[in-house]
Amino acid sequence: MALPERIRQIRQFLKGEPQKPQRTGLSFSRRPVLKKPAPGKREYARSEFKGLLQGAWRGSRLSQQERIGLEKSLFPYQRYGEKISEGDVKGVLQKLRKDEYWAKDFKEKERISRQRKALEEATGFKGRY
Repeated sequence: MALPERIRQIRQFLKGEPQKPQRTGLSFSRRPVLKKPAPGKREYARSEFKGLLQGAWRGSRLSQQERIGLEKSLFPYQRYGEKISEGDVKGVLQKLRKDEYWAKDFKEKERISRQRKALEEATGFKGRY
């Protein structure tokens, strides 16, 4: 590290200014970056999530096979991996609500609404998310 750079850092420290993090190097990898949930947030294993959807029969107008199909269609393994976090569920619910709003015909709106309500009932997210 050059002397003028070190002097500048000391002056910033004495003034109370935040320091810039030093870059040691960049690493480029081809592996996909998996999202990690925030601390304290709940994660569902894929098998646990299937069980939640199978048990969500009360108030749902979807058959058991349709509820299990929700897991495969809304949470593809390639994107979400083995664990599904609360943030992922909330994001899918927001997407379903937006798709329901923009659907062109009533049949499509009704189908999306059924999916959204079944997912809300299974996970316990109601109202705003």
